[in-house]
Amino acid sequence: MLVGRCLRWLPGTVPNGDAITIRQLLNHTSGLFNYTDDEAWTNALIADLGRAWKPGELLAVSFSHPPLFASGTNWAYSNTNFVVLGLVVEAVTGKTLEEEFARASSILLHSTRRLSPLGRLSTSRSSTATSA
Repeated sequence: MLVGRCLRWLPGTVPNGDAITIRQLLNHTSGLFNYTDDEAWTNALIADLGRAWKPGELLAVSFSHPPLFASGTNWAYSNTNFVVLGLVVEAVTGKTLEEEFARASSILLHSTRRLSPLGRLSTSRSSTATSA
């Protein structure tokens, strides 16, 4: 999965998505421009701090700039990577990112760690857990 290309999950969404891997998004070697470095976006954010930005809006800001470098050739932190990763999660699971976080959190909160008969740690979902 980490070597999978953006193009597979988000066809036509990410410029050069056929060259950018999930791993490159995670380790900030995608070359995608960081939308928070756009002066107009920063001014818009300051002017309306309560605004909820949609992923497509953030990507439009980023993609209005050329890539910083060819994917995989350098490193630069980019919040844009996390926006793209969130869209990949939604494409893979068919759920919103919020729904997927809630599902994953529920699993983690209701898991118990115990030793198996062989002395190894195992994780299982507790059958007696209740949601808070």
